[in-house]
Amino acid sequence: GFDVHPAQTLVTAGGVNAIAVTTYAIIEPGDEILIPDPGWPNYVSIAMLGSGVPVPYPMQPANRYLPDIEDLEKLVTPRTRILIINNPSNPTGVVFPHETVQAMIDFANRHDLYVISDEIYEELVFDGTHIPAATVDTQERVITISGFSKTYAMTGWRLGYAIGPESVITVAGKLMEPLVSSASSVSQKAGEAALTGPQDAVDEMRQAYLRRRDLACELLEPHSLLPVAPSGAFYAMIDPQLPGRSGRDIALSLIDSQRVAVAPGPTFGGVSNGMIRVSLASSDDDIEAGCRRIIEFVSSQSS
Repeated sequence: GFDVHPAQTLVTAGGVNAIAVTTYAIIEPGDEILIPDPGWPNYVSIAMLGSGVPVPYPMQPANRYLPDIEDLEKLVTPRTRILIINNPSNPTGVVFPHETVQAMIDFANRHDLYVISDEIYEELVFDGTHIPAATVDTQERVITISGFSKTYAMTGWRLGYAIGPESVITVAGKLMEPLVSSASSVSQKAGEAALTGPQDAVDEMRQAYLRRRDLACELLEPHSLLPVAPSGAFYAMIDPQLPGRSGRDIALSLIDSQRVAVAPGPTFGGVSNGMIRVSLASSDDDIEAGCRRIIEFVSSQSS
């Protein structure tokens, strides 16, 4: 909804490259980065690779995986420099309402923080509306991260971008040179074609993911395995409710006994330690079979 100058834009070799170079443009060794928990594990590795300190902020299923500002306030120190937002979220599928986005930006304003807003799943929203963090940013704090892998199924093309304050983007661009030089020109032409061409395929994919989300919910919710139905992206967090067993142990057992591959919850943080993540990017038949096998496994372990 607003014009973006070329000097505010950095085209990168995938969204992860955009997050890394903008992070390194901001932090000094020992600076702290507030990272969602559950959250994409690369946020942690990016912070640590840059000699930063990842500080997880909890997003509990009891609060529908939305951040609690009071929890964030307790985590801020003089070394805190960046707040990372992922909306819609991997792995929870939560989509932040307007009031949550506004509260996060207000929090960043109070504590003089940059906000890296990872919005790579912005077009994959089933319930509610995606609110870009930059639309409520009045102090040039937000660096928006997005790309082509999710919206246009162009994962292997490695094409992403960052949009933010010129001061950050300029330094991030310099950091690109020794790392990857630049994003592939072939990928950039493909991305241009995706952006300017027919958008029917995007809606078709969104409807397919919605159908698969509804199928997973229909199967899992009667067994109390889905604490929160995902509103976006294409993942769902399952809570098998098996006390004393970590998500990693459960994931390995599912492979051995049911031939079902899931992502272990501890990968995404402490809040999801006993959980597993399933992907809705498979076929309807695979999702149905996988969910039924997970139900069978949990039932056998609970009895």
